[in-house]
Amino acid sequence: MIVSYRAEQFLVGAINADSMSTTWQVILLINDRPVNFKIDAGAQAYIISKKLLADIFGSGVKVRQTSVRLSTFTGQLIELFGWSALPVKKDCNSPVIYLDFLVTKYSYQPILGLSASADKLGLIRKCDSVNCCKNISNLCKYNRIFEGLGKLPGKYHITLCENSVSVTRKVAFSLLEPLKAELDRMVNAGVTEKVTDPADWASPLFIVQKKIALCEFVCILKT
Repeated sequence: MIVSYRAEQFLVGAINADSMSTTWQVILLINDRPVNFKIDAGAQAYIISKKLLADIFGSGVKVRQTSVRLSTFTGQLIELFGWSALPVKKDCNSPVIYLDFLVTKYSYQPILGLSASADKLGLIRKCDSVNCCKNISNLCKYNRIFEGLGKLPGKYHITLCENSVSVTRKVAFSLLEPLKAELDRMVNAGVTEKVTDPADWASPLFIVQKKIALCEFVCILKT
């Protein structure tokens, strides 16, 4: 009986390896014969060539028809001969796992995709867990650094370029009240201070409307 693989399109990141690049290789047993596989976590299929399959099994393996389309990440289609369920073992003492391999017409390095590498053979371990620390002793001990406004010691001196001219920016009427409220908040928090006397320089100010954010436009100092 001919069994057709369901029609889908699978992607493989690479079908051969540059001899100068570093790749992750693993030797597995297919029909008790060692086969060198490339592990490709970006591949969505398992691949073996028609020639290698014949070398391992001779004519004693069933290759089924498939309507699957296999392509590289560049979109290049890879011609398929069919698919076959093959017995795979990690070593002589491991249990046999049957994997559905797509059989290519031409010779490519055998590839193991993500599902087999991670889930079925355990060659890749997922390390995406986040552990929450419930010990809040450090938070209590250093609670002051989590409150208020952080400041660095010392003062920074900005040297003006010669003949620099401060630019006056207009503020939309609808933003005047939010601007005044934010300036008052910044003064009270110690971020900035009011200057009532004439100053040598005033940096342009612009508003980023999220809630409200004020930024000092210092690029003009160097123009």
